[in-house]
Amino acid sequence: MLAQTPHWEELSARGDDALAKGRYLEANKYLDAALSELQTASQPDVRWAPVLNSLGAAKHFRGDFVGAQKCFRQALELWEQSGRAKQNVATVLFNLGQSEYSIGDYVGAEFSLKRSLAITEHLYPNGGLNVGSTLDWLGIVYTGEQKYAEAEQMLSQAMAILRHTSSASRIDLAHCMNSVAELRVAQNHLESAEQLLEQALRIYQQELGDDHPTTAISVAKLGGFYLKGHRLELAEPLLHRALRTEERTLGPEHPRLASTLSDLALLYTEDKKFALAEPLWIRVLSIEEKMKGTKHPSLARTLNQLSLGYIEERRYALAEPLLTRAVAVSAGDAAYAREQATGLRWLGLVYDHEGKSSAAESAYREALDIWNNSGGSEDPNLLPLLRDYLAVARKNRDQELRELEDRIKALRSRKSRQ
Repeated sequence: MLAQTPHWEELSARGDDALAKGRYLEANKYLDAALSELQTASQPDVRWAPVLNSLGAAKHFRGDFVGAQKCFRQALELWEQSGRAKQNVATVLFNLGQSEYSIGDYVGAEFSLKRSLAITEHLYPNGGLNVGSTLDWLGIVYTGEQKYAEAEQMLSQAMAILRHTSSASRIDLAHCMNSVAELRVAQNHLESAEQLLEQALRIYQQELGDDHPTTAISVAKLGGFYLKGHRLELAEPLLHRALRTEERTLGPEHPRLASTLSDLALLYTEDKKFALAEPLWIRVLSIEEKMKGTKHPSLARTLNQLSLGYIEERRYALAEPLLTRAVAVSAGDAAYAREQATGLRWLGLVYDHEGKSSAAESAYREALDIWNNSGGSEDPNLLPLLRDYLAVARKNRDQELRELEDRIKALRSRKSRQ
């Protein structure tokens, strides 16, 4: 509780200070109080905009991305109406783009960040921190969209600017290092990715300390990298360490935890410890549903992974509804076509084990069509699906032939009795 109610400017300053120190709940409290004072004293005007922008940032870091976007859009409207705050408009667009990215709205994020970049490049034609940071985030969005050439261009420019800009901190550079590392992982350039992740983590530890949530995120990124390389003995302690810090500093239901929990669940799934993985997948799904809603296409990945564990344990009745849902939420979204195909393939496996071979063949055929239509017809990862499809198709053809033979025998027998 606040011992007294200072002026809104002092409340706002306290909120900004807490925000800078990673104390996001405290920042939210002060900034909410500042905004309440302003709302009591006046109609909306440009004074509200910085408070709304900071409050949006506090909500973003607490995982309330919908609330954050509402604040950012209100601040954006006020600054645009003032007609004299171009840098502030660029800043709030930059923040809005990050929140849009966090809920999987890559199109919205790209649009907001491009608008921000156009303003900052006009204001700072020689580059600078704002230009470099916006390029960094555009690179992140492009990586998420699998537009690797565009991501490479944005991130190489960002890194060059941040390395040679006096206003850029080592933390800004570390953020960009992590962004480049994620691109390198996507491109399968693993050695350079590992070096960048380790460098970034060292910077965060030196600048922010081990207990800062940003440091924990960097620890989780390195753990996730080791997981992708099947180096489970290195990944597990890092992921547990990151999770403890994130739960303590961000809270047990913060959206950021979904990524770390997901990596831990993958680790246990890979290590054949589904009893440990199952509750983690269920927790990830709960967090994602609260963050994105129950019909977002990105849920397909978690639904598929949870279902795979049930399939391996022959708990087909639990897997089938989850896979049906995964296929439904990802349908029609090109960015999640492979997740839809994965759901259909595993649904085919379930149907086959349940004796529904015709339904299994249909699921496999639909999965194959998705692979072919998404440019994956020559991908070696298609082999398991093709083998499963061939096996069930042969079984169905054999069954059809047996039925045809039985029909012929029955007709011959009837004819001989006439």
